[in-house]
Amino acid sequence: RAYRSSEKMNLVMFSQTTCGPCRQLRPHLEAAAKIAGLVLEIWNVDDNWPLCQKYGVVRTPTVFVMDDDLIVVAKLESTEPGVTPNALNIADELVMITNGNV
Repeated sequence: RAYRSSEKMNLVMFSQTTCGPCRQLRPHLEAAAKIAGLVLEIWNVDDNWPLCQKYGVVRTPTVFVMDDDLIVVAKLESTEPGVTPNALNIADELVMITNGNV
């Protein structure tokens, strides 16, 4: 699905309060979202289990770029397990996604 520049984009992280990697990633996502001009939303999996099932979330953190209709535009690869969180790398990926270069 192609991103339309008129759409408002959101950065959504599925998280848990007990998730250490989620706590580690959050400040990097906050900085990256600010750089890319996106809104960061944190969705707790315990409170949003139906959404986890809808989007195929099987672990936390899982991070998506979504449009206003909550349609996934992309899943962030720079936030996958084993990748050291880095706000600039995440921001670069977000800019590529929002410019339609994915």
